[in-house]
Amino acid sequence: MKKIAIFALGLMFYLIFPITAAFSQGFPPPPCCPKDTNTNSIGTGFVLPPLQATVVTSDQILLDQGLTRDQFLNNLSSVFYPDKQVDLILLSRTSTGTSTVSDSIAVIGAESTTYYRAPRSSITTEYLNSLTEFGITDGSTWVKIEFQEQQ
Repeated sequence: MKKIAIFALGLMFYLIFPITAAFSQGFPPPPCCPKDTNTNSIGTGFVLPPLQATVVTSDQILLDQGLTRDQFLNNLSSVFYPDKQVDLILLSRTSTGTSTVSDSIAVIGAESTTYYRAPRSSITTEYLNSLTEFGITDGSTWVKIEFQEQQ
């Protein structure tokens, strides 16, 4: 009986590492898109789908047309991705270092951008109204949307 218990305990320890390694292959999920070494990588080695278009607008233009950002996104989604599920691509920028210029030395900081894909339904209206740059995607292409101040 003692030999069976030792064998079972040894077998459990022997199998625990391959099993946990197999389960951890997808966690945490990648920031946006699957890893692809054939295209231009962004920061973490992940790439976005091909950019289809860039739309530049402002809150004043939307207000003049009587649209909210939610309505604008719904209209834009129906134009670029009719009858498809659309997700948002959120940009997160981090800066390292600062720009300093002296007589003989110029130090310039670096900025990295990480892209996150989130379901459209998970983004609140308040958060959407606070963004200045984001995108929409169906998974195969994406459209970049920039909000600029109207002057």
